[in-house]
Amino acid sequence: MDDFEVKRIELGEDPAVDSAVLLLIEDALGGKRFLPEFKKRINYASGTTIVFGGYIGDQLVCMSVFMKMSFSINSTVCFGYQSGFNATGSDHRGQGLWPKLMRYSEKYLQESGAEFIYVFPNSTSLPLYLKKLDFESFDMHRMRITPGILLTKLKCNLVTCDCSSHHDSKAALRPMLQESIVWKTNEYGAEKIKQYRYGKSVAWGRKKTTVKMGLNVKFFEIGGFEVSCVRELKGLLTTICRGERVMFCSVSLNEGSEYFPLFNSISLEEEPLVIKMLGDHKTSNLSLNFFSGLRDTF
Repeated sequence: MDDFEVKRIELGEDPAVDSAVLLLIEDALGGKRFLPEFKKRINYASGTTIVFGGYIGDQLVCMSVFMKMSFSINSTVCFGYQSGFNATGSDHRGQGLWPKLMRYSEKYLQESGAEFIYVFPNSTSLPLYLKKLDFESFDMHRMRITPGILLTKLKCNLVTCDCSSHHDSKAALRPMLQESIVWKTNEYGAEKIKQYRYGKSVAWGRKKTTVKMGLNVKFFEIGGFEVSCVRELKGLLTTICRGERVMFCSVSLNEGSEYFPLFNSISLEEEPLVIKMLGDHKTSNLSLNFFSGLRDTF
């Protein structure tokens, strides 16, 4: 469409624009949302989140939100953007408008210095990223682990153990955990987002409840972790379980993660991560480390 235009949206400045954004999300994704909660969900207070809208005339017809997150590639700091709240109004689907918005966004973010864009898509949107936007897909896996079970699974020749014979030529792409902690603390409150340390290792997350055999069971959902030595992992999990008074922890990470070999025998596959590199690095040369705490929906 010749009259289709992409504009950057500033939330909280024009009530009509805010209303259009929330109504579009409700139409496309379901569920009523309110501006204060929505801004917390997308980390808008950080000043680094970008919202792009696709317009036909004055009508908002599609949108995407891009949430900035810092990473390190070995010792070099870089940044990427998670794309979320990707929505097209019901009257304008199937017209190729949202892919146009994404291509515009990719160019804008690339020129701003972003190394990549990543998304946790559902089964409906996954083909769009792979077939129309040339994203790459990586399987995500969820593990439910207890210190006792983990003890029987650990192998000292894996990951970053100081007695390791494991050497990976790929550079490690890791998230800067503190940014995720600040984001989710602003959203949920300091009383819910907890950080635990054991030795030089650290993990963060929050307590959740699941139903097993008709009973409510509390567990600790790990949003991300860094393990200094593989031997510290059991101590870290024990510290979390005791501190939160839960029986087990849950963690979700991608299959290619440097930590994945520790858990692959007790993992359940989830919907994948998709990523598109914008800078000089290639995924084939990187060991990606993406946790569930990087999701806006964590």
